[in-house]
Amino acid sequence: MSKSLLFYCRPKRPECTLLEFMEPENDTQINRQFMQGHNRLYYHTWTTQPVTPKEIHVDSEDENDPVWLRQKTVKMIDEFTDVNEGEKELMKLWNLHIMKYNFIADCQIPEACEKFVENHGKEVILQNLCRNFILHMVNLFDFSLIGSETIHRTLALIERIKEEMGVSD
Repeated sequence: MSKSLLFYCRPKRPECTLLEFMEPENDTQINRQFMQGHNRLYYHTWTTQPVTPKEIHVDSEDENDPVWLRQKTVKMIDEFTDVNEGEKELMKLWNLHIMKYNFIADCQIPEACEKFVENHGKEVILQNLCRNFILHMVNLFDFSLIGSETIHRTLALIERIKEEMGVSD
C-alpha cells in the first residue's frame, strides 16, 4: 500500500488597498484628482476616451441618436418597395422621433404619440400625411400599445393645429 502525499500552498494575500480603483492617466502612471476626494478616471461609454474634468458632469449616453444612425434609418426606409411615399415619410418622422426621445417601453407610446403631434403636427399636415398618421394610430391601437383615449387626444391635437393653421380637410 502506497502513501499519497498531499501538498497545499496558501499564497500570501496582498494588503487591501484602494489602488485598484485608481486608473493611470498616462504612461507615467501619474494620477490627478478630477474632483476633491475623488481619484478615479472615467471614460465615455461610446468613444471610450477619458473624460476630462470639464466633462465630468456631462452624460455621454445623452446622445442616443447620432447623425450616422439617423441617416442609416432614413436610407433603410427609403429602400422599402411595398409602401407608398406618404407611408415612408411618416415612418421616417416617427422613427426619428422615437430615437430622439429614446422611447423604449410600450407604456411610453401614448406620451410618444402626443409629443409627436406637438413636434411634427404641422409637418404631418403640410405634407398631407394625416390619413397615414391615423392609420398608424389605429395600428398602435390594434397591437394594444395605446388606448382609444390616446387616439382621441392626438387627433384632437391635430385638429387644433389645423385650425391654427387655417387648413381644412
